[in-house]
Amino acid sequence: MRVMPKGFTAAPERQMAVVESQLELPEEVGRMERSSQRHLTDTKVLLRKGFPSRASGQWCHASGGTSLFVAALACSFLHSTMAALIIVLLLLSIARGQQQNAEQDSLLSRCFDRWGCLSIGEPFFSSLRPISLFPMHPDSLDPQFLLVTRAAPDVFQRLQAASNASFTHFDPIRPTKFIIHGFRETGYQDWIKELIRELLTSDDFNVISVDWRFGASQSYPQAAANTRSLGLVVGDFIDHLQKNYRIPPSDIHIIGYNLGAHAAGYVGDQIPRLGRITGLDPAGPYFEDTDPRVRLDKNDALFVDVIHTDSPPAAQVAGMLQPVGHLDFYPTPGWRRTGCSLLEGIKSFRRCKAVHAPELFTESINMDCPFYGYMCDSYANFTSGQCDRGCGSDMSQCAPMGYKSEEWLRVTSSEPMTMFLETGLEEPFCRYHYHVNVLLSGQEESRRSHNETGLLFVRLTGTKGRTALLQSTPKPVVFSRGSALEFVLSAGNVGRLLRVDALWSPLQPLGEPAIKVHSVRITNLETTYREVFCGNEDPITPERIKVFFRGGAC
Repeated sequence: MRVMPKGFTAAPERQMAVVESQLELPEEVGRMERSSQRHLTDTKVLLRKGFPSRASGQWCHASGGTSLFVAALACSFLHSTMAALIIVLLLLSIARGQQQNAEQDSLLSRCFDRWGCLSIGEPFFSSLRPISLFPMHPDSLDPQFLLVTRAAPDVFQRLQAASNASFTHFDPIRPTKFIIHGFRETGYQDWIKELIRELLTSDDFNVISVDWRFGASQSYPQAAANTRSLGLVVGDFIDHLQKNYRIPPSDIHIIGYNLGAHAAGYVGDQIPRLGRITGLDPAGPYFEDTDPRVRLDKNDALFVDVIHTDSPPAAQVAGMLQPVGHLDFYPTPGWRRTGCSLLEGIKSFRRCKAVHAPELFTESINMDCPFYGYMCDSYANFTSGQCDRGCGSDMSQCAPMGYKSEEWLRVTSSEPMTMFLETGLEEPFCRYHYHVNVLLSGQEESRRSHNETGLLFVRLTGTKGRTALLQSTPKPVVFSRGSALEFVLSAGNVGRLLRVDALWSPLQPLGEPAIKVHSVRITNLETTYREVFCGNEDPITPERIKVFFRGGAC
């Protein structure tokens, strides 16, 4: 059952027509209106002093030679006439005000036949949306619904609500997934084909790609506005599935990329108890920090999960960073780590090795790697080891990013939860996270050698492989006696840890700088496996790799 979406109202009655239909005014009203200003001024005096006699021009009263009854009758007639005039003028004034309000409202609203009326006033017009345009008519938007199933995995079959024959491969028993593309894309994008392939490999779904290329190919402000019409059309199509195929809304999952993520929000606003919406790099401009009625929001579905990569997208529209779902994931901003500017990323996102949310979500479907994100208040605190609780005893402090994120145990939380994680720049993108605690020696004789500034590089070796030599911190840090350095490294699963290689690069290599390590404690956040390596108080000198093995007492 559809409800009226954000910013839409039923078609209003013409207010002036209602007012005029209730008033049967005599012909002299025209003359009264032309002299309304003079009458309104005189009325103030009349209300204070009484009404003048039409014959004598004197104030109406009973004189000695006049019958009291006749005088009262004459005054009553004059009173009734002027009172009627005042009432007519007041009604005309009200009608004019209503007409002006109706005209003003008509400038900010537009009706779309059976689709209802839409307003571009607040909250759709604000300092964050300086250009508020009407969307295209839903009928002229003409999106195509392209079905792909296991029965025909390489065929995009167009579904038409008016044609039952087009639903040949649609199975109402299977869960249904919609994919909505972004700005200046089509429903046949390569990333959509790859996503469909992985979904059908995972399970037997009805996968529907929504191709709204005509609406998405307009200028960005117009395309952003068109998402509202698109939400209406997709919602109407889902309503058709509910009525004709008894598809429960809880079985529907909408995956929206870029502008498509906000279109999914508009769909969820009119379909109560929609199962799930996944937002992949939701578009930022015209949506970031706006009213929840304008953008994707956690109230648009029973479960809303969002991936924010902060990468320059292929669609050339920056993604939003604001948390808007039940779960918001913030993977490594890979384009920053490779030294690419935002402008360079827009021009050549492949050269800058940006990793986009659709790629991460697609890999998460059939990957054994858990793809865990960890609850933390900022990315900087996460990578510096300040959020070292891992998943917590009840597994509520972490969640799998992507396809399996609905397995999270705290979906009913009233506040959005932000999760951070590291990803690779090449496939496979999933990484394991290793919390490292390096405890420096506290011996008195090592005081001098521990007041050094520099960078520490670490390599992990285990039963399943080893990592590259990884930089522990983004900037040089001070190594002081008895202090501890904490950080998080990300890499593939190396298995059970066997050794740790450390390389120290001082900021000032002159003299004989050295640091002494008491111990290195490493915890795999995904598996909770922990290992301790003793340093034996041996000094680490510049540009020479120091090896730490398991065993020993420290």
